[in-house]
Amino acid sequence: MSEEFQQIHDLYEKLHEILRTNQSFALHDVLTDISRLATHLSLVFSSIPIDTVDIFEYILKSCLELLDTTEFIDIIVQHHSVLWTSFNGSLCKSLTHIYGSDIIDRMTISARQQMSYRLLDQLKLSKSLEAFLQTSVYSRLTFSEQKTRSFVGCILILILRQLRVLKTNSIDLELDKYQTNLFPRLFHFLNDYFVTNERSQMDLLIHEILSFFVVISCSTKTIPILIQIDCPQLCLQWLTLPYLSLDEYKFTLGIICNIARHDDGAAILRYHKCRQILNQFRNEISGQILAFILDNEQNEYFTLTSFITMVLCYQSNELNNDSIRAFINDYLIDAILRTIYNGKLRYLGFHLVEFWIVVMKLCRDDYYMNCILENEKHIKMLQLITGNFLYYSDLTRINDLSNRLTLMAVINILWSISFHPRYRKDLLEDLIVIERLETIRLNDQLDKVVLFDYTPRHMYSLKRAADGVLHNLGSKTSIPIPPCFPPKNSVFSLRISYSHDDMHFCRELYDVLVKLPQLSISIDFQNGKYLWNEVAQTIQQCHLVLLLVSPSFYQSLSCRQEFIYATSTLKKSFIPILIDADYEAKGWLETRVKHICFGREDFQTNCNQLLSLIGEQLSIELPSVSSLRNSKNIQQWNSSDVQQWFENHGIKSELYEFYQFKSGHELFLYAQAMSGYQWTKEYERIRLRFEGKFQEQQQHLSSYEFLKFINALEHLINKC
Repeated sequence: MSEEFQQIHDLYEKLHEILRTNQSFALHDVLTDISRLATHLSLVFSSIPIDTVDIFEYILKSCLELLDTTEFIDIIVQHHSVLWTSFNGSLCKSLTHIYGSDIIDRMTISARQQMSYRLLDQLKLSKSLEAFLQTSVYSRLTFSEQKTRSFVGCILILILRQLRVLKTNSIDLELDKYQTNLFPRLFHFLNDYFVTNERSQMDLLIHEILSFFVVISCSTKTIPILIQIDCPQLCLQWLTLPYLSLDEYKFTLGIICNIARHDDGAAILRYHKCRQILNQFRNEISGQILAFILDNEQNEYFTLTSFITMVLCYQSNELNNDSIRAFINDYLIDAILRTIYNGKLRYLGFHLVEFWIVVMKLCRDDYYMNCILENEKHIKMLQLITGNFLYYSDLTRINDLSNRLTLMAVINILWSISFHPRYRKDLLEDLIVIERLETIRLNDQLDKVVLFDYTPRHMYSLKRAADGVLHNLGSKTSIPIPPCFPPKNSVFSLRISYSHDDMHFCRELYDVLVKLPQLSISIDFQNGKYLWNEVAQTIQQCHLVLLLVSPSFYQSLSCRQEFIYATSTLKKSFIPILIDADYEAKGWLETRVKHICFGREDFQTNCNQLLSLIGEQLSIELPSVSSLRNSKNIQQWNSSDVQQWFENHGIKSELYEFYQFKSGHELFLYAQAMSGYQWTKEYERIRLRFEGKFQEQQQHLSSYEFLKFINALEHLINKC
């Protein structure tokens, strides 16, 4: 402990003793000395930087502890508030000086993690902070209460700044334990402030809280936590308010965009009408309301962020072609070029990998892919993409997280491009690219490197994507096509090709078909675990292919590969099944052959139509669904069957424990009751009881989790 640290420690010990024994006459000198030391900490920093950071942490924690004491209010607030205000000002100036240096970057990741946890724990335990965050903006406060709130707010600002500086992309925090207390309180405080539009002296604190959540939401692992505290819908609601400042709009939109990078986040944003809200927001930003105060950089940020969010949240059939084409030509390509030529690979706060993931998502649609490759700026995007692939596939760069994700995005883009003959020739002529793809396909270690990092469901592993590109390019290791053998013992092999986003529907259909002794069902429930060789061999030996057609199927590269291989290469018999009655297949998926459309009639009727068509294709007679043996009616379910239903639909296990349905009959009655009831009201009714039951486990019921349950109930009724 340095001399300065010892002095600070002794002064705080003395301050506690003075407050405990009510020696107010000695308080003035101690507070003056503390303020003086805080002012001179920036000088100490130049000689002992690491020690100074520890001193600041100690001061901030000590201040929070003081604020929790009644003596602080009775003595300091009542009689020495001017001195305490002066101390806060000195502390703020010194901290600003330190944050402008690189001292935090020189700390080890472990040291930053531990300091972050200590500060977050202090905020979580602080009673004065809890009272501060839960006090309504409309509350009438005494003078001392107002002063106390001011002091609590000041310390909170300083701690949030410290946390924001500590939390960089290289530090990974486990934040689950704050999702039931600290984070909900902070968001409730923000919501109270925004909705009431009380423009008090809280603007700086609001800025810091929003900045803090922008930083932690950069890590996709924290998005489920933010979903649990209803962050997505609150942020969307704030974006509709007409009186926020530009910074408040900017931070809120940044949080929304970060949430969209996670599949569950994108789903909840879609449900809460993200597209309509973003379109309205963009119209207001570009209109007369705010346009006159926006500079070019701000306008570009708002436009980029809005479109990136929409691309991540929606399938191509839900986007406006003209708007997306304009976004590609006017913003996206320029942003990619500027990011690549920036030494830090960042532009307007976005990392290069974020732009490539957007390109990857867009390239799943042929129209948007052509807009990118044949852009109006005449930028040779294919060369840029292959150049980035070669750069990031160098094994010396693979250990960095952002590099790994960049490589995964780029190789997925190459897979999309390789489906098109007009670009295939250019790829085949680049022998270095081919060689590097072969290396990746044969390397079993690369995918293990990214195993513990979150990746979107629509992003394929390095090995699987390389395998797909090489197959499309006609690799030397292409699979020979053996003859399809006739059915053994009158059992026909049937392959189900589907997108894993449609897993629940696929399982229900599989449960029907697997009961037919005339059929042997081949299906991949391993979420793309298998390489193309194994999939291709299964397709070769099947007699009929069922294609579960949906927007997700159209966006899936592996589904596209299976579709082309089965229908064009092998000329297999196939039956398209439209999962969504309103979906119209387009592009490579468009087909005029006879198909089954689920959704317009009940599930059993649709299944009977499908069985009839399968029988027609295979020249066999299949029974109706109602006559199948061993099909257990929901009215016959016991509690174990109900629990299995919860598990199959990925519903929070605690919800099963909460409801404790003893039979399928009880579950079905509840589903019927909910079919005519507004789910949001039921959610509010259930949420408090749920959190009371699981208080010790600190379990929180988010609207997203409850909505999954409601959707499953709705599907259950339709099926029955």
